Amino acid sequence: MSAAFDAVAANYDASFTDTPIGRAQRARVWRSLTRLLAGAGPRSLLELNCGTGVDALWLAQQGHTVQATDISSAMVAKTQERVIRSGLAERVRTTCIDTLAIDPTTFPEPFDLVFSNFGGLNCIAGEALVAWSLEVLPQLLRPGGSMVAVIMPRHCLWEGLYFTLRGQQRRPFRRDQGPLAAQLGEGAQVRTWYHDSAWLARALAARFELRRRHPIGIALPPSYFHGHRLAQPAALRLWQGLEQLLGGQAILADWSDHYLIQLTLSG
Repeated sequence: MSAAFDAVAANYDASFTDTPIGRAQRARVWRSLTRLLAGAGPRSLLELNCGTGVDALWLAQQGHTVQATDISSAMVAKTQERVIRSGLAERVRTTCIDTLAIDPTTFPEPFDLVFSNFGGLNCIAGEALVAWSLEVLPQLLRPGGSMVAVIMPRHCLWEGLYFTLRGQQRRPFRRDQGPLAAQLGEGAQVRTWYHDSAWLARALAARFELRRRHPIGIALPPSYFHGHRLAQPAALRLWQGLEQLLGGQAILADWSDHYLIQLTLSG
């Protein structure tokens, strides 16, 4: 899996981060994080699947400290470059490591928050994700700490529209067919599992309480709509307005491109 993400690291920002859709979806995530982190001073965060470091840098700019991790050495190198250019290297540390290889001894102190954005946890099979989250994650968090993750669910209304428009009626809910070989670009693929928010909350209920969940991309289209007429500037403004109206509805979380979920350590 690391080789697949190494292959796309150089062009990842151009193909997603810096596109209008990518910026709009990330803005939704940042608004949620701003509300969640407000009022309690600087926090210590562990970021899983940090990619090219856009979120780690933004969190550091808000005054927080971040331990950014990724399985891809090329992605970690991009993160390091971004952080050094910003002058915030004292607030962001990086480690190249597989999420499932992280254990309670990996870092010297626990964190206030563990964060993963845009489907990083979809690279882990459901059973393995639940086992790691129940056994290891509680030991990585301080009492009352939370995990906040942005994950792809098993169904996506936009995806159904996309494949229907392309005449591929057999694929509108392809995510429901089990793990898929997702195309990353540059010929790279990565095996991908889809996890519904309701399922994840139930699976982790023994150690975590569900605090919030809401859609990211119920009206905003997925990133592969970049360049499509349905994602032209006028249309994108319409989708952004609808996202504002619908984006707080928890019931829609499992029908969007991604959803944001906050699970807080109980006890």
